[in-house]
Amino acid sequence: MLVAILSAALMTAPPAAGAPDAAPPQPPATPAPDAPTASPASTPTNNPATPPLATARPAHGSGANPSRDARNAARATAESELMATLVPAPCTAEEMRAAATALGAEPGAKDSLDSLVRQYESLTTVPYANVSAVVHSRLSAAYRSATATGALEPMAGPELAALLEATIDWRRILAAADMEFVTRAATLRTSEPAQLPGIALFMRVVKRDDVPANDPAAAVRLPDLLDESGITGADRRRIEGALERHWSRLASVIAARRVELMNTALDRARLEESWGPAWELTAPQATIDERIRLLDQFTARDRASEAPLRAANHDAALALLKMLPAPAAELLRDAADRSIWPWIFDSESALELSVARATEIAGPSLGEPLTAMMYDLQLRLNASRRELSKRAANSEELDAIVASAQSGAPPQTVVALLSAQRRLQELIDKRRRLVRDTAVRMEQAAAGDPRTRAIFAERIMACDAETRNAQWRLRGIDERIAQLNAGDSADDQSTEMDAPNPSGDSAKDR
Repeated sequence: MLVAILSAALMTAPPAAGAPDAAPPQPPATPAPDAPTASPASTPTNNPATPPLATARPAHGSGANPSRDARNAARATAESELMATLVPAPCTAEEMRAAATALGAEPGAKDSLDSLVRQYESLTTVPYANVSAVVHSRLSAAYRSATATGALEPMAGPELAALLEATIDWRRILAAADMEFVTRAATLRTSEPAQLPGIALFMRVVKRDDVPANDPAAAVRLPDLLDESGITGADRRRIEGALERHWSRLASVIAARRVELMNTALDRARLEESWGPAWELTAPQATIDERIRLLDQFTARDRASEAPLRAANHDAALALLKMLPAPAAELLRDAADRSIWPWIFDSESALELSVARATEIAGPSLGEPLTAMMYDLQLRLNASRRELSKRAANSEELDAIVASAQSGAPPQTVVALLSAQRRLQELIDKRRRLVRDTAVRMEQAAAGDPRTRAIFAERIMACDAETRNAQWRLRGIDERIAQLNAGDSADDQSTEMDAPNPSGDSAKDR
């Protein structure tokens, strides 16, 4: 699975001595099929208040009504997934023994390991059964199915708040038990471990607590970066061991983010409970506006929870890049950039596909010159490749900039973010012009075949459409920057006018 690497880390990692600005492109070759890679954990649900859970209510109905049975089955599946996240299961005895073996415990440590397993179970078995019963009993009062999607959505009210309180308490118990087990199991090591404690804890925390991130840099997972590097065997184990400190830090940050998201969901549930149902019907407009602003702050808190994870990923990615040989590091940089920001490569990627389609239609007589043109284009694009990554790393998406403003970022900060986005867009436009010029040459080369010529004519029109849309975005960014600067100046002037004079009067009262 292709996973994003932290962009800032990519840019701050020093290039190998004598390495070119970007690796020269290779002529297209038939790719080998991807080898399957193991995922560190299943993908969790985005919303901590609508997370996955493990017991489902029996479906009602019979095969006589397929539509009803399908709805019931979908509901049961949704409830099961929701329960699995609200009440994550403790490790089984088999999982604990396997983890201890990976940490280097030998068969001779069986008695000590059995004692650890019993201690873990004494801490988790009864609380898990209790919280499962409590949460499941409140599920239908706290969540309801969305008509359009069938997804279970939180329903404001006292039951939702009580349910979230119960699951937060359980997560606290489970996290402490997991940490205690990994720490003590590592002390049973009598042989060279296949896995260090930091990695073991990371894998457990990802399974228990991970939540997908909106920020591509926070969506990085270190095992996937190692997969992308192509390093295997003893070299990979050596690098994994050298990253032990980063595994532990990432585990801590991922767990802390889940706690923060759950606390935010609980705070929101309590607030909405205090407002009562359908409060919008009778509240004054000023109250409605204020409460909407408060709800927006919860979204901003969710977004802000990604910042520590982004920082931890940055440091881990930078450490990894420094350990890799130059070819592997360059391969990882390119793959990661295209995962984090696929949209900044859209024009050139689409033209590559057009060349492949035209070659398939017309054969080598046209395919070879088209491939040569594409190769020449890639050489020219490589001249700005590092700068493109740098600008992308230093910019934020517009929705993230809006979220920063809504969470209270000062106008100067928002202007700086908009300016960085503008600089990125300018470079993308410059690269798109190179792509368009090449597409024009390819259209001319395909003039003898209406089918292939149409492929490149369409690509030229697509470039023009992308350019028009980009110009619209740039105009909007410029307008927002001007408005924010004007508003900031007005605020400064107002503050100066309202500043008290030595006699205690404001400036405007004199």
